[in-house]
Amino acid sequence: MTEKNLQEVNLPSLSDRKFFPSPAAWEDQVLYFLLLDRFSDGHEQGYRGNDGTVVRRGSVPLLQSTDAGNADESHWKAAGQKFCGGNLPGLTSKLGYLERLGVTAI
Repeated sequence: MTEKNLQEVNLPSLSDRKFFPSPAAWEDQVLYFLLLDRFSDGHEQGYRGNDGTVVRRGSVPLLQSTDAGNADESHWKAAGQKFCGGNLPGLTSKLGYLERLGVTAI
């Protein structure tokens, strides 16, 4: 994508497309804030997909009770300083999960 100055932007063409309308009252929405990079890469195993069935593929297993207390602090600090891998396919694969949580806006 190349930068353009305002005079080069065709403003009428931007209004010639369909937009999803904003809700009449945002206070009625359940917002879910996420950082895409940290949310999901779509490789979770054992979670429920959009259709509600258990995902049988992937490389990230569900959290187990035996996992408690074994987080490495240096690993978590280092993860915050680089790209973690979440992506749009990962987010779209979790829309059913977010809907089951009651989320109405991301």
